[in-house]
Amino acid sequence: MATIMTVRLARPADGPALKAHLTRVTEFSIREPDESPDWLESPEADLERLLGDGDRIHLLLANDEIVGSIGLSRGRRYRVRSLATLGIGIEQGFKGRGWGGCLMDLAEAQARADGMHKIELFVRPDNDHALALYRRHGYHEEGRLVGSQQIDGRPVDDIVMGKRLRALPPPVWSDPALSDRKEDGQEASAVVRRPTPDDAASFLEFRRALCRETRGPMLDPRDTLPDEGEMRDQLARPENPGRLSLAAFCGDKMVAAIGAEAGPYRRLAHAASMGMGVLRPWWGSGVADRLMDGVVDWGQRTGKRRLALGVFAHNERGRAFYRRHGFVEEATSGAHALIDGRPADLVRMAKPLGSSFE
Repeated sequence: MATIMTVRLARPADGPALKAHLTRVTEFSIREPDESPDWLESPEADLERLLGDGDRIHLLLANDEIVGSIGLSRGRRYRVRSLATLGIGIEQGFKGRGWGGCLMDLAEAQARADGMHKIELFVRPDNDHALALYRRHGYHEEGRLVGSQQIDGRPVDDIVMGKRLRALPPPVWSDPALSDRKEDGQEASAVVRRPTPDDAASFLEFRRALCRETRGPMLDPRDTLPDEGEMRDQLARPENPGRLSLAAFCGDKMVAAIGAEAGPYRRLAHAASMGMGVLRPWWGSGVADRLMDGVVDWGQRTGKRRLALGVFAHNERGRAFYRRHGFVEEATSGAHALIDGRPADLVRMAKPLGSSFE
Protein backbone atom coordinates (compact mmCIF):
# COMPACT_ATOMS: atom_id res chain seq x y z
CA MET A 1 0.00 0.00 0.00
CA ALA A 2 1.40 3.38 -1.01
CA THR A 3 2.28 5.87 1.71
CA ILE A 4 0.13 9.00 1.51
CA MET A 5 2.09 12.12 2.47
CA THR A 6 0.28 15.27 3.56
CA VAL A 7 1.24 18.58 5.18
CA ARG A 8 -1.08 20.73 7.28
CA LEU A 9 -1.13 23.16 10.18
CA ALA A 10 -1.22 21.70 13.67
CA ARG A 11 -4.39 21.75 15.76
CA PRO A 12 -4.66 21.48 19.56
CA ALA A 13 -5.80 17.86 19.27
CA ASP A 14 -2.41 17.05 17.68
CA GLY A 15 -0.63 17.76 20.98
CA PRO A 16 -0.05 14.17 22.17
CA ALA A 17 1.06 12.91 18.73
CA LEU A 18 3.31 15.95 18.25
CA LYS A 19 4.97 15.34 21.63
CA ALA A 20 5.59 11.70 20.70
CA HIS A 21 7.06 12.75 17.34
CA LEU A 22 9.42 15.28 18.94
CA THR A 23 10.74 12.69 21.41
CA ARG A 24 11.76 10.60 18.37
CA VAL A 25 13.71 13.48 16.80
CA THR A 26 16.70 14.11 19.09
CA GLU A 27 19.84 13.52 16.98
CA PHE A 28 20.63 17.23 16.74
CA SER A 29 18.18 18.37 19.38
CA ILE A 30 18.84 20.32 22.58
CA ARG A 31 17.17 17.39 24.38
CA GLU A 32 18.51 13.98 25.34
CA PRO A 33 16.61 11.00 23.87
CA ASP A 34 14.77 10.38 27.14
CA GLU A 35 13.61 14.00 27.56
CA SER A 36 10.28 15.38 26.35
CA PRO A 37 9.65 18.97 25.21
CA ASP A 38 9.00 21.07 28.30
CA TRP A 39 6.53 23.23 26.38
CA LEU A 40 4.17 20.25 25.87
CA GLU A 41 3.80 18.97 29.43
CA SER A 42 -0.01 19.01 28.97
CA PRO A 43 0.10 18.43 25.21
CA GLU A 44 -3.36 19.45 24.06
CA ALA A 45 -3.84 22.39 26.43
CA ASP A 46 -0.29 23.67 25.93
CA LEU A 47 -0.53 23.46 22.15
CA GLU A 48 -3.85 25.31 22.21
CA ARG A 49 -2.25 28.09 24.27
CA LEU A 50 0.80 28.34 22.00
CA LEU A 51 -1.29 28.51 18.84
CA GLY A 52 -3.45 31.14 20.51
CA ASP A 53 -0.32 33.19 21.23
CA GLY A 54 0.54 33.23 17.52
CA ASP A 55 2.88 30.26 17.13
CA ARG A 56 2.52 28.22 13.92
CA ILE A 57 3.43 24.55 13.41
CA HIS A 58 3.22 22.68 10.12
CA LEU A 59 3.04 18.89 10.34
CA LEU A 60 4.34 16.35 7.82
CA LEU A 61 2.20 13.21 7.96
CA ALA A 62 2.68 9.74 6.51
CA ASN A 63 -0.68 7.97 6.47
CA ASP A 64 -1.86 10.39 9.20
CA GLU A 65 1.18 9.75 11.45
CA ILE A 66 3.39 12.74 12.22
CA VAL A 67 6.89 12.16 10.81
CA GLY A 68 8.07 15.76 10.48
CA SER A 69 7.32 19.21 11.80
CA ILE A 70 8.41 22.81 11.50
CA GLY A 71 7.52 25.44 14.05
CA LEU A 72 7.59 29.22 14.21
CA SER A 73 7.65 30.57 17.75
CA ARG A 74 6.59 34.18 17.82
CA GLY A 75 8.26 36.64 20.19
CA ARG A 76 6.17 37.37 23.27
CA ARG A 77 7.43 40.87 24.02
CA TYR A 78 6.10 43.82 22.03
CA ARG A 79 9.49 44.68 20.53
CA VAL A 80 9.99 41.15 19.17
CA ARG A 81 6.38 40.38 18.34
CA SER A 82 7.24 40.21 14.62
CA LEU A 83 10.30 37.99 15.16
CA ALA A 84 9.90 34.24 14.71
CA THR A 85 12.26 31.51 15.91
CA LEU A 86 12.27 28.41 13.71
CA GLY A 87 12.71 24.76 14.64
CA ILE A 88 12.42 21.77 12.31
CA GLY A 89 12.59 18.00 12.76
CA ILE A 90 12.15 15.12 10.32
CA GLU A 91 12.28 11.48 11.35
CA GLN A 92 14.67 8.92 9.93
CA GLY A 93 13.33 7.34 6.76
CA PHE A 94 11.85 10.61 5.54
CA LYS A 95 15.03 12.65 5.27
CA GLY A 96 16.66 13.37 1.92
CA ARG A 97 13.35 13.36 0.05
CA GLY A 98 12.85 17.11 -0.24
CA TRP A 99 10.45 17.41 2.66
CA GLY A 100 12.79 19.71 4.57
CA GLY A 101 12.75 22.23 1.73
CA CYS A 102 8.97 21.90 1.44
CA LEU A 103 8.50 22.64 5.14
CA MET A 104 10.94 25.57 5.00
CA ASP A 105 8.96 27.12 2.12
CA LEU A 106 5.68 26.69 3.96
CA ALA A 107 7.06 28.18 7.17
CA GLU A 108 8.45 31.23 5.38
CA ALA A 109 5.18 31.80 3.54
CA GLN A 110 3.34 31.54 6.86
CA ALA A 111 5.74 34.00 8.52
CA ARG A 112 5.26 36.52 5.73
CA ALA A 113 1.48 36.13 5.90
CA ASP A 114 1.60 36.73 9.67
CA GLY A 115 3.64 39.93 9.22
CA MET A 116 6.93 38.66 10.63
CA HIS A 117 9.94 40.84 9.81
CA LYS A 118 12.59 38.18 10.47
CA ILE A 119 13.17 34.49 11.20
CA GLU A 120 16.04 33.29 13.40
CA LEU A 121 17.25 29.79 14.18
CA PHE A 122 20.02 27.88 15.96
CA VAL A 123 21.92 24.94 14.47
CA ARG A 124 24.86 22.81 15.54
CA PRO A 125 27.98 23.15 13.36
CA ASP A 126 28.13 19.36 12.85
CA ASN A 127 24.61 19.29 11.35
CA ASP A 128 25.85 19.60 7.77
CA HIS A 129 22.54 18.71 6.13
CA ALA A 130 20.61 21.36 8.07
CA LEU A 131 23.27 24.02 7.47
CA ALA A 132 23.12 23.40 3.73
CA LEU A 133 19.32 23.52 3.80
CA TYR A 134 19.25 26.84 5.64
CA ARG A 135 21.84 28.41 3.39
CA ARG A 136 19.90 27.37 0.30
CA HIS A 137 16.88 29.13 1.75
CA GLY A 138 18.73 32.40 2.26
CA TYR A 139 19.72 32.23 5.93
CA HIS A 140 22.98 33.88 6.96
CA GLU A 141 25.24 33.15 9.90
CA GLU A 142 25.20 35.79 12.63
CA GLY A 143 27.73 34.23 15.00
CA ARG A 144 28.56 31.20 17.13
CA LEU A 145 27.60 30.53 20.75
CA VAL A 146 30.60 28.73 22.21
CA GLY A 147 29.82 25.75 24.42
CA SER A 148 26.11 26.58 24.57
CA GLN A 149 25.37 22.85 24.81
CA GLN A 150 27.09 20.07 26.73
CA ILE A 151 26.75 16.55 25.35
CA ASP A 152 28.43 13.56 27.01
CA GLY A 153 30.64 15.94 28.94
CA ARG A 154 31.96 17.85 25.92
CA PRO A 155 31.09 21.42 24.87
CA VAL A 156 29.10 21.84 21.66
CA ASP A 157 28.53 25.17 19.93
CA ASP A 158 25.41 26.60 18.30
CA ILE A 159 25.45 28.71 15.14
CA VAL A 160 22.95 31.57 15.07
CA MET A 161 21.35 32.19 11.66
CA GLY A 162 18.77 34.67 10.45
CA LYS A 163 16.77 35.80 7.43
CA ARG A 164 15.00 39.14 7.04
CA LEU A 165 11.62 38.97 5.36
CA ARG A 166 11.02 42.62 4.52
CA ALA A 167 12.83 45.88 4.04
CA LEU A 168 13.33 47.96 7.15
CA PRO A 169 14.56 51.52 7.74
CA PRO A 170 18.21 51.87 8.79
CA PRO A 171 18.86 51.31 12.53
CA VAL A 172 19.89 54.88 13.32
CA TRP A 173 19.83 55.46 17.04
CA SER A 174 20.39 58.54 19.14
CA ASP A 175 20.05 57.94 22.86
CA PRO A 176 22.81 59.87 24.62
CA ALA A 177 22.02 58.21 27.94
CA LEU A 178 23.01 54.80 26.59
CA SER A 179 26.37 56.02 25.31
CA ASP A 180 27.22 58.09 28.38
CA ARG A 181 29.75 56.08 30.38
CA LYS A 182 30.46 58.71 33.02
CA GLU A 183 30.44 57.30 36.53
CA ASP A 184 27.92 59.71 37.99
CA GLY A 185 25.47 57.52 39.91
CA GLN A 186 24.25 57.82 43.46
CA GLU A 187 26.16 56.34 46.33
CA ALA A 188 25.94 52.56 46.49
CA SER A 189 23.82 52.55 49.66
CA ALA A 190 21.34 50.04 48.29
CA VAL A 191 20.81 46.69 49.99
CA VAL A 192 21.20 43.66 47.68
CA ARG A 193 19.04 40.64 48.51
CA ARG A 194 16.62 38.13 47.05
CA PRO A 195 13.19 39.67 46.45
CA THR A 196 10.28 38.21 48.42
CA PRO A 197 6.52 38.12 47.73
CA ASP A 198 6.19 41.30 49.82
CA ASP A 199 8.26 43.10 47.14
CA ALA A 200 5.71 42.41 44.38
CA ALA A 201 4.39 45.98 44.09
CA SER A 202 7.91 47.45 44.17
CA PHE A 203 9.08 44.96 41.51
CA LEU A 204 6.23 45.93 39.16
CA GLU A 205 6.89 49.65 39.61
CA PHE A 206 10.59 49.04 38.95
CA ARG A 207 9.80 47.29 35.65
CA ARG A 208 7.43 50.06 34.58
CA ALA A 209 9.99 52.75 35.39
CA LEU A 210 12.80 50.86 33.66
CA CYS A 211 11.10 50.70 30.27
CA ARG A 212 10.09 54.38 30.43
CA GLU A 213 13.64 55.66 30.95
CA THR A 214 15.53 54.60 27.79
CA ARG A 215 15.31 52.36 24.73
CA GLY A 216 17.83 49.99 26.30
CA PRO A 217 15.69 47.20 27.77
CA MET A 218 13.77 44.55 25.84
CA LEU A 219 10.72 45.50 27.89
CA ASP A 220 8.42 48.03 26.18
CA PRO A 221 5.85 50.27 27.92
CA ARG A 222 3.15 48.46 25.91
CA ASP A 223 4.06 45.03 27.24
CA THR A 224 1.55 43.39 29.55
CA LEU A 225 2.93 42.89 33.05
CA PRO A 226 1.59 40.43 35.61
CA ASP A 227 -0.73 41.83 38.24
CA GLU A 228 0.44 42.10 41.82
CA GLY A 229 -1.02 38.73 42.80
CA GLU A 230 0.70 36.98 39.90
CA MET A 231 3.98 38.69 40.76
CA ARG A 232 3.65 37.56 44.37
CA ASP A 233 3.20 34.00 43.14
CA GLN A 234 6.30 34.28 40.95
CA LEU A 235 8.39 35.58 43.84
CA ALA A 236 7.10 32.82 46.10
CA ARG A 237 8.57 30.05 43.93
CA PRO A 238 10.98 27.92 45.96
CA GLU A 239 14.69 28.43 45.45
CA ASN A 240 16.50 25.91 43.27
CA PRO A 241 20.06 25.65 41.87
CA GLY A 242 18.81 26.38 38.35
CA ARG A 243 17.41 29.84 39.03
CA LEU A 244 18.47 33.04 40.82
CA SER A 245 16.83 36.41 41.36
CA LEU A 246 18.55 39.31 43.12
CA ALA A 247 17.50 42.94 43.55
CA ALA A 248 18.86 46.15 45.06
CA PHE A 249 16.66 48.24 47.32
CA CYS A 250 16.85 51.73 48.74
CA GLY A 251 14.34 51.46 51.54
CA ASP A 252 11.27 49.84 50.00
CA LYS A 253 12.13 51.03 46.48
CA MET A 254 13.65 48.53 44.07
CA VAL A 255 16.34 50.28 42.02
CA ALA A 256 18.02 47.37 40.19
CA ALA A 257 17.45 43.69 39.54
CA ILE A 258 19.17 40.71 37.95
CA GLY A 259 17.97 37.23 37.15
CA ALA A 260 19.54 34.06 35.78
CA GLU A 261 18.06 30.70 34.84
CA ALA A 262 19.65 27.51 33.55
CA GLY A 263 18.33 25.68 30.51
CA PRO A 264 15.46 23.18 30.98
CA TYR A 265 17.31 20.14 29.54
CA ARG A 266 20.48 18.31 30.55
CA ARG A 267 22.35 19.53 27.46
CA LEU A 268 21.61 23.12 28.55
CA ALA A 269 21.77 22.81 32.34
CA HIS A 270 25.41 23.93 32.49
CA ALA A 271 24.52 27.35 31.05
CA ALA A 272 22.33 30.13 32.45
CA SER A 273 20.66 32.94 30.55
CA MET A 274 20.54 36.21 32.44
CA GLY A 275 19.21 39.73 32.27
CA MET A 276 19.52 42.81 34.42
CA GLY A 277 18.27 46.38 34.71
CA VAL A 278 19.26 49.42 36.75
CA LEU A 279 17.23 52.61 37.14
CA ARG A 280 19.05 55.59 35.68
CA PRO A 281 19.73 57.51 38.93
CA TRP A 282 21.75 54.49 40.14
CA TRP A 283 23.91 54.11 37.03
CA GLY A 284 27.57 54.24 37.98
CA SER A 285 26.82 53.68 41.66
CA GLY A 286 28.37 50.21 41.87
CA VAL A 287 24.99 48.51 42.38
CA ALA A 288 25.22 46.75 39.01
CA ASP A 289 28.67 45.41 39.89
CA ARG A 290 27.37 43.97 43.15
CA LEU A 291 24.46 42.26 41.36
CA MET A 292 26.74 40.82 38.70
CA ASP A 293 29.15 39.53 41.34
CA GLY A 294 26.21 37.83 43.00
CA VAL A 295 25.21 36.01 39.81
CA VAL A 296 28.78 34.94 39.05
CA ASP A 297 29.17 33.61 42.60
CA TRP A 298 25.87 31.69 42.27
CA GLY A 299 26.98 30.27 38.92
CA GLN A 300 30.27 29.04 40.30
CA ARG A 301 28.68 27.54 43.41
CA THR A 302 26.06 25.65 41.39
CA GLY A 303 28.49 24.31 38.78
CA LYS A 304 27.45 26.49 35.83
CA ARG A 305 29.94 26.73 32.98
CA ARG A 306 28.48 29.64 31.06
CA LEU A 307 26.48 32.84 31.59
CA ALA A 308 24.79 34.26 28.51
CA LEU A 309 22.79 37.40 27.76
CA GLY A 310 21.56 39.64 24.98
CA VAL A 311 22.01 43.41 24.84
CA PHE A 312 20.94 45.86 22.16
CA ALA A 313 23.84 47.03 20.01
CA HIS A 314 22.94 50.69 20.61
CA ASN A 315 23.30 50.19 24.37
CA GLU A 316 27.00 51.05 24.37
CA ARG A 317 27.07 51.63 28.10
CA GLY A 318 25.62 48.19 28.80
CA ARG A 319 28.00 46.45 26.40
CA ALA A 320 30.99 48.15 28.03
CA PHE A 321 29.77 47.07 31.47
CA TYR A 322 29.45 43.42 30.40
CA ARG A 323 32.87 43.43 28.72
CA ARG A 324 34.37 44.78 31.94
CA HIS A 325 32.90 41.77 33.72
CA GLY A 326 34.46 39.29 31.33
CA PHE A 327 31.67 38.80 28.78
CA VAL A 328 32.62 38.44 25.12
CA GLU A 329 30.49 39.23 22.09
CA GLU A 330 29.68 36.02 20.20
CA ALA A 331 27.00 37.00 17.69
CA THR A 332 25.04 39.98 16.43
CA SER A 333 21.49 39.29 15.34
CA GLY A 334 20.60 42.13 13.01
CA ALA A 335 17.09 43.58 13.25
CA HIS A 336 16.27 41.27 16.14
CA ALA A 337 13.71 43.74 17.51
CA LEU A 338 11.68 46.71 16.32
CA ILE A 339 11.62 49.75 18.58
CA ASP A 340 9.23 52.46 17.47
CA GLY A 341 9.30 50.86 14.02
CA ARG A 342 13.09 50.91 13.71
CA PRO A 343 15.25 47.78 13.75
CA ALA A 344 17.50 47.14 16.73
CA ASP A 345 20.39 44.66 16.57
CA LEU A 346 20.90 42.24 19.45
CA VAL A 347 24.45 41.45 20.58
CA ARG A 348 24.71 38.01 22.17
CA MET A 349 27.38 37.88 24.87
CA ALA A 350 28.68 35.14 27.16
CA LYS A 351 31.07 34.66 30.04
CA PRO A 352 32.73 31.29 30.67
CA LEU A 353 32.79 30.02 34.24
CA GLY A 354 35.47 27.47 35.08
CA SER A 355 38.41 26.43 32.94
CA SER A 356 37.04 23.26 31.35
CA PHE A 357 34.09 20.93 30.98
CA GLU A 358 34.06 17.98 33.33
